[in-house]
Amino acid sequence: MKTRRWLAVLITVLLAVSLAGQIWAAAANDTLDLNQDCTLTVNPCDKKAQGNEEMAADLAGADIVVDLYKVADWKVEGTLYGFTPVEPFDLKISQDITNEGWAELAQDAAGTVLMPPKEPDKRADSGASVTLKPGVYLLVAHKRGDTDFVKTIKDKEGKSRIVTQVKTGTSVYTFNPELVALPSKMPGENGINTANPGEWRYNLEVNLKPERDDLKGKLEIIKTLKTYETSAPATFVFQIDWEENGEHRSNVQTITFTEPGQRSLKVENLPVGAEVTVKEVYSGATYVLITDPEQTVTIKADEIVQVSFENDYDETHNNGGAITNKFTYDDGWKVEKLVDNTGEYDAIE
Repeated sequence: MKTRRWLAVLITVLLAVSLAGQIWAAAANDTLDLNQDCTLTVNPCDKKAQGNEEMAADLAGADIVVDLYKVADWKVEGTLYGFTPVEPFDLKISQDITNEGWAELAQDAAGTVLMPPKEPDKRADSGASVTLKPGVYLLVAHKRGDTDFVKTIKDKEGKSRIVTQVKTGTSVYTFNPELVALPSKMPGENGINTANPGEWRYNLEVNLKPERDDLKGKLEIIKTLKTYETSAPATFVFQIDWEENGEHRSNVQTITFTEPGQRSLKVENLPVGAEVTVKEVYSGATYVLITDPEQTVTIKADEIVQVSFENDYDETHNNGGAITNKFTYDDGWKVEKLVDNTGEYDAIE
C-alpha cells in the first residue's frame, strides 16, 4: 500500500525547534514588551505549498479547531531572556536544550492536559486569529466536537508519543502537539535568537504539517451452512478484490464447517471508499450456493461492512466422500491446502 505522509512539524519561525535559541539569550536593542498582546493564527496545513492543494481542501472542510494551553511565561533577568513554567505544568527548560528536548517537552505538556483532555485556556478556529499574552503555548489541533481525538501511537523504533487525529472522508490526519513562543523573531544567520536584529513579531501565523494516511475500514464475510451431510470438513473459499492507490488488490480467505450453523471472518485495513467485490469461488462438490455468488460493497469508516453467503446440501451430488483440499486460480492463486480463516485478518498479509 502506498501511503502519503508529511513530517509532523511546524514550519514557520515560532516552532518548538525555534525556542532552543531563545533560552537565556542576550537581549537585542529591540526591547521585548511583555505588556503588549500578541495574535496567533494557526493553519492546519500550508495551503500555499506545492502539492498541498488536495490536503488543504480536505482539511478546510473538517472544521478543525486549535486548543491553546499556556505552559510558560517569559522571564527577564537583566539583559537575559528565558522562560518559567506555569501551573499545572512543570517543564524544566534548560539553557542548553536541544530540538529533540523541545519535542519531549511538548509531549510532557500534552500528557498533562490531554490524558484525559482538559479545557484549554483558549480555543481558536483554524485560520482565525486569537489574542494571547506573551509566553509559551501548547498547540493541540482536533475536530470540533470530537471527544476521542487523543491517541497514543508508536514510531518505527517502538517509542510512544501522544498525538491527535482528525478523520475526513477517506483520510486520517495525525498532528503532534507543538510548542510556540509569543512573541518571536525572524531567524538570523545562526537561527532563532532573541539577539537577532529586527523587530519582535507580536502577530504571528503558523502552518501545521500533519501526517496523512488512508482511512481504513473492515469487511465481514458471514457464511451460513444450512445442512451438514458429510463426514469430512466443509471448506468454502472467498476471493476478495478491490482497488487501492490505482492498483488492483486481491486476497483469498476460507471458512470451514464441521457442523451446520453460521461462521464469519473479518478482513481489516481496507481503504475507506473502496468498492470491494467478494466472490465465493469454491464450495466443494457436496454443497450448493443459494445466494448470489458475488457481492460488491463500499468500505465505510467506523463501520463493519457485511456480505452474507448461504449454502445447503446438494442432494444431486449425494456421493459422500471428502472435499479435495486444493484450489487453483488461473491468475496466480494456488492453495494446496485449504485452511480455515475464521477470525480477523489484514487485507494484505
